[in-house]
Amino acid sequence: LNAFFSALISMLLFASGQDMPRIFFWLAGSLGLPETRLFLPMGLIAFSTFIILWLFAHPLNLMALGDFQAYHLGLDVEKMKWVALICASLLSAVAVSMSGMIGFVGMFVPHASRLLCGANHRVLVPICALSGGVLLMLTDTIARIALTGTELPVGILTAFIGAPFFLWLLVRNARMLPF
Repeated sequence: LNAFFSALISMLLFASGQDMPRIFFWLAGSLGLPETRLFLPMGLIAFSTFIILWLFAHPLNLMALGDFQAYHLGLDVEKMKWVALICASLLSAVAVSMSGMIGFVGMFVPHASRLLCGANHRVLVPICALSGGVLLMLTDTIARIALTGTELPVGILTAFIGAPFFLWLLVRNARMLPF
């Protein structure tokens, strides 16, 4: 499937003509392609979704205990799963629509934040938002100054950070497996 869809993307890039650089930057992720007319509506969606997640910090903490324990502590587990899924989908849609597919930020930042700050979602949700913004600012700055005369897509740099981090997590957690 990967080979098929990669070929399809390559064909679309080839057929796009003058739009090829813009499409490539969206596929690799870039903060240099802003649609300024979308800042306000997308910002409102992202901010309100962030507030909802932060308000649901206690139920998210209960969910971390597992479905069975959360249910027996009075949480409507299925409803909370839907709330979390909808919020995560909205935040992902806003981010991707504004900047393209910047890989690993949505996985790297929460894992790293949890390692540094613990698992309490009342603290973790705002720390992840701030850490993700800082990471993107730093990587975007490096992407803009790394090569003279051109800009790297920021998604390339975040992949260079995120992929080794996940390999480290994989190796670290593999040692904990009983087999």
